[in-house]
Order: sequence, then C-alpha cells, then structure tokens
Amino acid sequence: IHISSMTCMLSLMNGAYPIMTKHGGKILTEVMLLLDRSDKDTAYLSETNSDFPCGSDNHTAAIVTVKVALYCGAVSLIVCGESAEAVIQHVKSTNLQKPIDRCREICDLSKKIRP
Repeated sequence: IHISSMTCMLSLMNGAYPIMTKHGGKILTEVMLLLDRSDKDTAYLSETNSDFPCGSDNHTAAIVTVKVALYCGAVSLIVCGESAEAVIQHVKSTNLQKPIDRCREICDLSKKIRP
C-alpha cells in the first residue's frame, strides 16, 4: 500500500507541478514520517522476529518501501521547492541522527535526478 500510494503521489506531483509549491511541506513531512516508521519497524522486526531475516521477502519489501520513499522525497524537493526545503531544514535542526541521515539521502538523490 505504501509503495502504490507513493507512486500515485509521484504522478500527482508531475501532473500538478504548477501548484505543488503550496504542498511541499505536507508531502515531505509525510515522507519523513513514513521513513521514520519504516526504520523503526525494520529495526524492531530484525531484532525480535525470526521471520524477518535479511533477504527475506518482508525485508526486501521494507527496503523497497524506503527506496521509493527516498525517491518521492527527492522529487518533492525538486518540484515543491522552498516549502519542502523548510521541512529538511527543520529536521536538520532536531539533532536526531537517523532523520538527518534520511534528509541527506533525499538531498543527494534530488541533486542526482535534477534536470
């Protein structure tokens, strides 16, 4: 469900790019929340669940979800501009290492895919 909703969001951002500057904060906030939840779930399941070994279908699905979320975040940073950038700056000010690392990944990816 997460992957399909993010691909729909990507399509929406591409199709409605003229008004996306008003929605970047909301979009990137939700992407960051999804990344945080995925990181916590993956860590918990890796520690407590023998059905979640590295390379299993569930583990692979979690990794793919994170990769698509990073891509969606990078696209929102490009398409939405300053409103999405404000979320990045806020997260960087929190001193929470994992979300800051995810912001760095989103920024690096956005530089790679920027036209």
